[in-house]
Amino acid sequence: MPALTRGGPGSVRGERSGHCTLIEHFTGSARWAAVAIGGEEVADEDFAVVDFVAAYDQGIKGALAAFGSEGALEKAVRLPWGEFSGTALIWLAINDQFVHGWDLARAIGHDTDLDPGLADELLVRGQAWITTKVPSTAATTARWRL
Repeated sequence: MPALTRGGPGSVRGERSGHCTLIEHFTGSARWAAVAIGGEEVADEDFAVVDFVAAYDQGIKGALAAFGSEGALEKAVRLPWGEFSGTALIWLAINDQFVHGWDLARAIGHDTDLDPGLADELLVRGQAWITTKVPSTAATTARWRL
């Protein structure tokens, strides 16, 4: 994997401390969402030093199983910042994976032109959750604004 640094065109946006932090979050957030909806809890790992692709795949499989269980999408889930339906939580998880997938792609120099339809959907949903809309210009796409 190419080195990930702050600043410049190959950087991870914001104040991330490097590729390990991004991999930890990207891999761990799928597992967190699965546990939040009632899935099986797994031991913490340092995803950045293990086979993180396998760890990510395992986390996604766990999230899909947890959200696919009967009643999961209708379930009320209490999070530190409020109560959400399982449907709202899955959209939060999808948004998190999409945004940080974009972060990772940009950081390692891969194509960031991710699924435009999904980007548009996530942006509309995200804007409905916040009162301050993200400014839109002709030069930006939904994938960039997310």
